[in-house]
Amino acid sequence: MTMSDSIETSNTSALARALERHGWTCVRADINVHENTAFVSLRSDGGLCVHLVADGLGRVSLTREQHDRVQIAVGRRGDRALVERVQVRFVGRTRIEGGVRSGIRALAHYVADNSGLSRQIVSEPFRSLLNSNSAD
Repeated sequence: MTMSDSIETSNTSALARALERHGWTCVRADINVHENTAFVSLRSDGGLCVHLVADGLGRVSLTREQHDRVQIAVGRRGDRALVERVQVRFVGRTRIEGGVRSGIRALAHYVADNSGLSRQIVSEPFRSLLNSNSAD
C-alpha cells in the first residue's frame, strides 16, 4: 500500500513540514489504522533514525539507530583512498502495547523529547494525521 492509499496527502505533508521545522525528516509514512499496520521512518539532523513498525497482528515496536558518517582508508599500501561510509549503531528497541495509535503517540513523544520541544507542539501534526486516517 502506498502512502497516498493509506493516509491523506495534505496531512502527511503537514506532518513532514512540522517535523522539518523541528530538525526531523519524514523518510516514509505508511499508516492504516483500520488494518492496525504502520511503518514510519524519521531521521533527525543529528543522524538519529527512528522506525515505528506495526504488523497488523498487534505487535508494535519503536526502533532507534544512530547513523554516523565515517571516513576509512581502503586499498592496498601505496594505493589507498579515503572513502566515506555510513556506520549504523543500534540504540534500542521498545515494544509498545495498544496498537498503532499508541505507537504513533509514543513516536510523537520520542520526537518531542529528543527535540527539546513540548510534547503538545510535536503531537499536534501526528494527531491530525490519525484523525484523518480514522474517518471513512
